[in-house]
Amino acid sequence: MAITFVASQLNLLPEQFQDYNWRGRSIQNHRAQIRQFTGFRQATVTDQNQLRTWLVDSALSQEQDYHHLKLKVYAQLRSLRIEPPTPARIKRLIRSAQHLFERQLFP
Repeated sequence: MAITFVASQLNLLPEQFQDYNWRGRSIQNHRAQIRQFTGFRQATVTDQNQLRTWLVDSALSQEQDYHHLKLKVYAQLRSLRIEPPTPARIKRLIRSAQHLFERQLFP
């Protein structure tokens, strides 16, 4: 289990994760520290626009299945070292790119 693994890496008990404040200021600071340590950065609006363009220009001509596209988006984000946006934003991004691709394909 991932929580057990991470807890062992941090020398903590897995149960301590339940007590963590996942919405407070601490999580923001910890995420920033993790991004800095791993070399990732937060996604920007420009990044999302570039991902949409990448999907339309490269991915959608080869793949239409939403779940496969989602995997491609996560792989692209990982290769660019960008922290993924929320799953809801990923879904909107893919749906928007699909719509744009279809409009270009069938004007």
